[in-house]
Amino acid sequence: MVFGPKRRAVPLACHAEPVPPPPVPLPSLAEDFRGWKGARSRRSLERDLTISAEHRPGGYVHLTWGIHDRSPSEEWHFETTTVHAAGEEMRNLAVESQMFLASTVG
Repeated sequence: MVFGPKRRAVPLACHAEPVPPPPVPLPSLAEDFRGWKGARSRRSLERDLTISAEHRPGGYVHLTWGIHDRSPSEEWHFETTTVHAAGEEMRNLAVESQMFLASTVG
């Protein structure tokens, strides 16, 4: 005989909202494969999504992606940086991102 608390499965509900387009159009970054000075940064209207792009020496683009808690609390945020070769790799990223967003929104 086993004694202890009764356990039962609790159903979980998940609500998914449409994914907004990226705040910075990746195709325009891909077209500027020769580079630019400084960072190109954008954020969503709700300020919960951010992206910053920097063209670094050696022909690489550093994209910093951010997810932020909504105002007014802004208690947390998460950022990660991905590195991509300028030119064809950035073009491929732009195409794949557009395909992904089109498949999740529709």
